[in-house]
Parts: sequence; structure tokens; C-alpha cells
Amino acid sequence: MSLSARDKAELLALIAADKPVPRALLEPLLALPDEGEFLWPGKTAPDPAPPHLCLRRDAASVPRNAAIDPEGAHNLLFHCDNLALLYTLVHAPVSLPQMPKQRPRLIYLDPPFAVGADFFAGRDGEKVPAFSDKWENLAGWLNMLRPRLKLMRERLADDGCLCLHCDRRTVAPARLLLDECFGKSRFINEIIWHYTGGGRSKSRFSQKHDTLLLYAKSGRRHFNADAVRVPYKPGSGYAAAGITARSGKHYLPNPLGTPVDDVWDIPMLNPLSSERTGYAVQKPERLLERLIAALTEPGDLVEDYFCGSGTTAAVAHKTGRQWLACDAGPAAAAIAATRLRNLGAAFTLYRE
Repeated sequence: MSLSARDKAELLALIAADKPVPRALLEPLLALPDEGEFLWPGKTAPDPAPPHLCLRRDAASVPRNAAIDPEGAHNLLFHCDNLALLYTLVHAPVSLPQMPKQRPRLIYLDPPFAVGADFFAGRDGEKVPAFSDKWENLAGWLNMLRPRLKLMRERLADDGCLCLHCDRRTVAPARLLLDECFGKSRFINEIIWHYTGGGRSKSRFSQKHDTLLLYAKSGRRHFNADAVRVPYKPGSGYAAAGITARSGKHYLPNPLGTPVDDVWDIPMLNPLSSERTGYAVQKPERLLERLIAALTEPGDLVEDYFCGSGTTAAVAHKTGRQWLACDAGPAAAAIAATRLRNLGAAFTLYRE
């Protein structure tokens, strides 16, 4: 398909006048694939050059515990730019101290949600900045996330999965972006995390869920359904006696319960919960427990590059997984380090 002479003249006139160009004049020039392509301002620009990563070991790091770490595997907490860290992990891993010997079977990602606000954390009795979630437009959010997702895909183990946590503001573009980075065939689940609490809307259905988008790196992935079964509902006839199929075969209930589906009813953290760290948007450990149990085995490596208060690392520690966590925010790094020390986790903290 090509432009007519009249269309070309109109296109040139619009460009010369610095006016918006209608889509009908652009599509013939873009050579889009048959299924179309997800485009946004700035997408075609080269990926940003990652800054040079220069790390120093924090003097307050917990020393390595050889008794629980006989083979040299070690947990790492980074206070640095995650793009620089990911680039180094993928392209120059030998330059990093105490590099994990394995690649992650799970990367959990809880980035900013494009809310348009600043968030804070309670630290040492004061309110301090945690992170800014303000963007000029959605394109800025996409341009931040895209190079990181591409590196995370390279970083994953061949049988690994990535789980991106988002909400109603970004779930649609995030799904398209993940389709592009991983391939549509690698989509596994759209998990709905349903929670209660807070106010109720009188003008629309109350918004009480987040979305977790789960993608695999390849067709070979790990999943343990038995690790996350839940009790049968009270009064369930199947739970009491099983069912008989039309063929006459009788199926007994599983003693571990029924498999989990893709809608998870997990409460948000209670304001008085012992898990509370004072960090904004902290996620409950139960949410990460289910993901980590289903998608990894003890001894596997779990990574989180927007680690916030350190929930992913805390759950990985409690369940016998190795972990690597990173956050650029000073409040996040301090709160996560304190939380992990209080759990008795052995790790090293590196700062840029």
C-alpha cells in the first residue's frame, strides 16, 4: 500500500506546519506486521545506555553463613539503578562480586503503577520519600519498563517465569508490552488479586483488585500445583465423597485440597499487622508465598528489581530459596535490609 500524490502533498504540508498527522497517512509508511504493532512515542528510540555500575560493599552487611550456604550460593541486596544492574548481570556478570551461580526461576516485578503521585515510607519515626510515580504520559512509563523487561527475559533461567504486578491503569499496555518482549505464546496467566478494605464507591463498581501477568521464557517451565492447593469449600459434596464420572470411574478428593485458580482472595495488610514496615504499597507475604511455592523449588533463585520493603526476599528466605533484590530508593534499601536482618537472613548489601 502506498500514498497517492495528493496524500503525499498533504503529509508534507502537515509536517511543515508541525501539525498532527492522521493515522490514515501514517499506516502505509510503517510497514506494520499483519497483526499490527503496539506503538507509542519514543518506542523506536535506541534503548538508553546504562550507567556504569560501581558498587561498594556496605559495612553493615550480614556476613555469609557458611553453615547454611555450603556451596557458595549467596543472597544479594543492591541499592542501585536496576537497569545498570540488569545490564551487568546479563552482559558482564563476572564483574559483579559474589555472583549467584544460577539464573532465576522466578522474577517478580512490582514497578510503579503510573499513579501520578509521590509515595512515602515511615522510617525511624519520620515520613521520608520512598519513590515518585509521576510520568509525563504513559509513554514515559513504557519507555522505562521496556528495556528492563528485555534484559529480564535474558536473565531468566530457560524454565523460568516473570510475574509483572500492575493494576487497572497499566494492565492493558503492560500485556501488549509483555507479548512483544516474551511472545504471545509465552503468556501463562492473568491472575486477579482480589482484596477488600478501604472505601466503597457509590458511582461505580468498587475497584478492589490488582493484576499479576505471568509469562514464561520458553515452553519448558516449572509449575507445582500441589504446593498451592487450598481446602475444599465447606459442604462440598466432592470434598466429602468425591465424584463419579459418566464412565463409572470414581474420583476421590485430593487430601491436599483443590488446585488454586486465577482469582486469589488474599487480604491486604492490616494496619496493625506484624508484617508492616512503614513502606508505601507494601504487598502481603501470602501473595508472594503462593507465587514462589508454585513456580520454584527450595534452593532456586528468586529475583525482584523493584523490591520495596523486601517482601519477595523475606518470603524467599523463609521458604528456603536463594534471592537477589534491588531498589534505587534509599528508604527501600534501608527498610528491606533491616527487615531481612531481623529475619536472620544471610546476605550482602551493595550500594552504587
